[in-house]
Amino acid sequence: MGKGWGRRRLLIAAVIAALVVVPAALVLTQGRASGAATILSILDGSASVARGTAAFAPASDGDLVNTGDRVQTAAASHAMVTFFDGSTLEIEPATTVQIEDAVSAASGAISIRISQTIGRTWASVQKLTRADSKFEIRTPTAIASVRGTGFITEVLADGTTTVQTTDGNVQVTAQGQSVIVGAGQTTSAAPNTPPATPTATPRSNLLRFGMHSPAYVAVVDTFGRACGVVLPGPSVLRQIPGCLASEPGTDPQLVDVPNASPGTYRVVVASTAPGGAFVATASAVDRLDNLSFNYLASGSGQPGDTFMTTIDVAAGPNGSLTANGFSPLTAITRAPVKVAAGSRQQDASGINAGFGPLSFSPLPVIGFTAGTNSPSATPPAYPSPPTPPTLPPLTSSIPLDTLGPTPTLSPEVTALPTLTVPTFVPTAVPTLIRTPSPTPIPTLVPTPTPTPQPTPTPLPPTLSGGTAQPGGTLAVLGTNWPVGAAITITWPDGTQIATADVQTNGQFATLIRIPATAIPGTTYKIIARGAALTATADVTVRFTPTLTLLASFPPRAGTSVPYSGSGWPANGNYSLLFDGRAIGGGTTSAAGTLLLATGGNPSFAVPANTTPGAHTVTVTSGTSSASASLTTQ
Repeated sequence: MGKGWGRRRLLIAAVIAALVVVPAALVLTQGRASGAATILSILDGSASVARGTAAFAPASDGDLVNTGDRVQTAAASHAMVTFFDGSTLEIEPATTVQIEDAVSAASGAISIRISQTIGRTWASVQKLTRADSKFEIRTPTAIASVRGTGFITEVLADGTTTVQTTDGNVQVTAQGQSVIVGAGQTTSAAPNTPPATPTATPRSNLLRFGMHSPAYVAVVDTFGRACGVVLPGPSVLRQIPGCLASEPGTDPQLVDVPNASPGTYRVVVASTAPGGAFVATASAVDRLDNLSFNYLASGSGQPGDTFMTTIDVAAGPNGSLTANGFSPLTAITRAPVKVAAGSRQQDASGINAGFGPLSFSPLPVIGFTAGTNSPSATPPAYPSPPTPPTLPPLTSSIPLDTLGPTPTLSPEVTALPTLTVPTFVPTAVPTLIRTPSPTPIPTLVPTPTPTPQPTPTPLPPTLSGGTAQPGGTLAVLGTNWPVGAAITITWPDGTQIATADVQTNGQFATLIRIPATAIPGTTYKIIARGAALTATADVTVRFTPTLTLLASFPPRAGTSVPYSGSGWPANGNYSLLFDGRAIGGGTTSAAGTLLLATGGNPSFAVPANTTPGAHTVTVTSGTSSASASLTTQ
């Protein structure tokens, strides 16, 4: 028996060793592979992932997402995608994105391309050092390209895209035209229009957190998003949309949270070498730079110690913020910060060097002149409770459970006379027998049978149409579709012209591409399919008329100016206007070119009394029109 037990012990030890070694090997393998991994973190609520062409399925915190995968957040949910270079994409509620590309070439070039069909994201992009590297977000109406910056992208249901830059520069391209959106600027691109000229982003309230060394500070908002410096690394995190954070080594280290929402903010402090006293601050200013509050929390720790305090921020008047100070500073063993493991850069020696710097210009100074809240890392010593008074000891020798000696009657008390009580036999009272009242029989009221309510018939799915030119794009909207369904949209000949994902409200929005071979003036019926449902819509291909003035030099009043044009409705009539006044017209050929009513090459005479300068010539035919500028002398 002893030898058998010994053999069993050896077998058990071998199994345990295998169970320990195999997971360790898996961890090491995953650590090496995750250097180029894209990791999904669920900050709060829930999110779903669609692998390739599969349907959406619930995702777990820490899932890997690959090229072609789509990520969708539920309502009131926030998630984050961390790329292999440390760049992050924070995904707001009811938003859908697709990882179109996320690779690192052998040359060191980085290519990250994201498709965003609807919703709002915040991208914090590491600086790209190679000219052949790129980070792009593509929407139904625009492309945002950066080389290291932070920017917010919002896509509405009709495809309208808004890009807001917080630091660095973003190039936004739409309809073949590009604008540069600098820090503190915003631009928008509606369907079939180029991006608008960037304008200054309206000012908002600002929360500023500070740390006076030796320690790092990071802030976690009510949705679990962090901004600041965390260990190990140290790493700079920017998960809160629009936030800015000083790089490690600056003193004071600052964290700015613009357009801050009310709620509880957790402030995490990590002591660093050589340790000792530190001071954390929290301030708020409104959009006019008026200081709303300023509080501080002081403490002391050894290198590696981690502390946390909270501050409850409420909405005040005129968009300002209010607070009542920090909570007591307490020691913690684990910071409430989500960092995707295995996605950090390494230095030349291969040592984990943390995320690359996300520093920015020194933040403007805010006067720290208010506030008295100063909790300590060590709980204050409260006074001992007062000692209860000492009661004097009992001196009576009489036991507490006796009544004492029998009292003696006073001699003045006379004995009471004896009373004789006659015997009394009571007459029995006759027992009364009551006649019971008849129990009333309740009238039964039949319970009415509820009328069954008909199950409401679900509304049929819909698809919007519109007009567009050959080779152009058109934003379309679908409603009443099953949530999470993958939609494909095809041209009448079966050519796929767009795909989309149905949001939590049963809608989808996407941009279709009109085939270049589409015939102007023709109406086509496009088809949307998904979840065994279909819907159709009409798309009318509009003409793309042109007007070219053939004047070789600025003409005078009365001078004849030849012109030409193509792409017009065939075999029709047109009108010619000079600064809005009709001055002639003609017909169009079977090929859609402009002709004179009398035949020959078309031309017009500059009206008499025309003043020198710029003028506009317009041709209209039905619903089609085109204009050209003419400068006269």
